[in-house]
Amino acid sequence: MAIRIHTMSVDSEHRLVSIGVIASRLGVSVSWVRKLTDAGLLPSVRTTGGHRRYDPAEVDAAYRRHVVALPPLASGAGTTLYSARSPLAGLEEHVVWRDVMAVLPPSVEEAARGVIGYALTEMVNNAVDHSGGSVAEVVARQRDDVVEIEVRDDGIGVFEHLRVHLQLPDAESSVLELSKGKRTTDPAHHTGQGIFFTSRAVRLFRIEANGISWIVDNERGDQAVGESSVVAGTVVRFSVPLAGVRPMRDLFWEFADEEFEFARSRPSVRLAQTGDHFISRSEAKRLLEGLDRFSDVELDFAGVLEVGQGFADEVVRVWPSTHPRTRLTPMNMSPAVEFMMRRAG
Repeated sequence: MAIRIHTMSVDSEHRLVSIGVIASRLGVSVSWVRKLTDAGLLPSVRTTGGHRRYDPAEVDAAYRRHVVALPPLASGAGTTLYSARSPLAGLEEHVVWRDVMAVLPPSVEEAARGVIGYALTEMVNNAVDHSGGSVAEVVARQRDDVVEIEVRDDGIGVFEHLRVHLQLPDAESSVLELSKGKRTTDPAHHTGQGIFFTSRAVRLFRIEANGISWIVDNERGDQAVGESSVVAGTVVRFSVPLAGVRPMRDLFWEFADEEFEFARSRPSVRLAQTGDHFISRSEAKRLLEGLDRFSDVELDFAGVLEVGQGFADEVVRVWPSTHPRTRLTPMNMSPAVEFMMRRAG
């Protein structure tokens, strides 16, 4: 659907509003409204000066029609075990898990069932409590020796939701915050652990929303952020082998302290960068934001080629001096990164 461009009448001009008003009305950023408009999902007109204007009533209708409506799932390879589309109102994640568990093949070991159950219920709960949408779709497939789960909703999108509520500079920053753990927009009712542990428990984890894709490949020990065709809603996909899976309790213990509290984190430094190098102190501050919630933090420098003096000084000297209760441990450093970190110490 192309963007409508026409000359405004006098009557229509009186009810048209700016992109900023529409962003506030929908509870999203101006850049996100612009992206939806460019994708043809929100109708707009242009003034003689070339500025976009929106009819609030038309935008509301289009938002419900195009953003709220889920497109049909593309048929995937493998055997479909379960597929259901449900209203989010009244949807209970334990009921979804009960129905999915009933169709899993007998060859799925107990530990694998535990991982699938944890990941599925957490992702469905996120859709119910945080998406702001109206519909969710859950699909389970078996492909050879792997169970694949897909959870979709028609809401605002997980990255934009976090950007708005955590007041982040952009939606891409949401990926870094999710990788840290303990980041939630509703701390009174949620711990911010669901995506953190799910992304580490499964073989392959992929979450797409707001034109962004975050992939965690635990088999290869790698992760990446890129572009996505998903601009409306959130799509989460993850895969779990039928056998040989680490139990959830072992994963929980890896990030827990002696009192079984979620006290350790291992963010990927690469998720905070736009290239292969970190130069500025501000980049370090962005990386370290909120990590004082943990007692031990391992900073994973895998894939980072170099860091600048200001970045290294903030990580090694300045931030630890003001947060003495949190121990930072750099890991997987290249020789150039290790040199700068040692020099800063």
